[in-house]
Amino acid sequence: MTLHGRAPHRPELAGIVQRLWYVENPGSGGLEVKLPTGTAQLLINLGGDRLSCGAADRRQTVGPLALAPISSGPEVLDRSEQRRLVGVVVRPEAVGALARIPADRIGPLTALDQLWGTWSDRLRDVAEPATGGPAVLDRIEAELAGLVRSDADVAADPLVRHVITRLRRNERIGTIGDRVGLSQSAWTRRFRAAVGLTPKRYQRVLRLEQVITLARTAGADGVDWADLAVRAGYFDQAHLVGDFTELTGTSPGRWFRCGTDAAFHGPLPVR
Repeated sequence: MTLHGRAPHRPELAGIVQRLWYVENPGSGGLEVKLPTGTAQLLINLGGDRLSCGAADRRQTVGPLALAPISSGPEVLDRSEQRRLVGVVVRPEAVGALARIPADRIGPLTALDQLWGTWSDRLRDVAEPATGGPAVLDRIEAELAGLVRSDADVAADPLVRHVITRLRRNERIGTIGDRVGLSQSAWTRRFRAAVGLTPKRYQRVLRLEQVITLARTAGADGVDWADLAVRAGYFDQAHLVGDFTELTGTSPGRWFRCGTDAAFHGPLPVR
């Protein structure tokens, strides 16, 4: 498997794109589960004509270019679609702006031509002739930078960025409105339009990310779940386990026993 990833080089994308990646895995096949993370992704399948995701019994399939919004539940992915795949990780406060519609109106997997029209095909057209991951990422980034330069409305929401910083610190939802100078209903609407989730749901996803990162650092056999729960902002270990299970469909113990090499991707089913 070939994997390349990097931060954006072009200043136009600094507040919108967090990371770009390219994976080439010709022999891949089967299904895998992806756990929730706090970012959305533009996906470009250079090795096939479709992309799919969803629960095991409710799969959605679109064309080869799609926006996968921020999810608060597990998604089932088809590894055969990763034979030559590009991903653009979108900063959470910029999802709605880049999609050009409120983020809470984006479906589980939305074809890019529904959001951007025929311009979306340019992303695949410019990338296909490139050989090697770095060249593919350079071409994709240049095209996205052109889109941002041509549309002044494609900009991250600074207020939402500020709120996300506070959510990462595990501040209570009820106190954030006092900090930003808006009523809770007003800033919550603005947050949902930018990110796609309610602040409370998004904070739960952030805590899940932190738990998985901390647990992987400690190693599956060295995790003190009670201590980790406090560090990640949960009331106690039971709160952590219940939240983890609701958001992922499996318990922390089962997830880390599955032996996956990737933090948020694992085999299906997780036993």
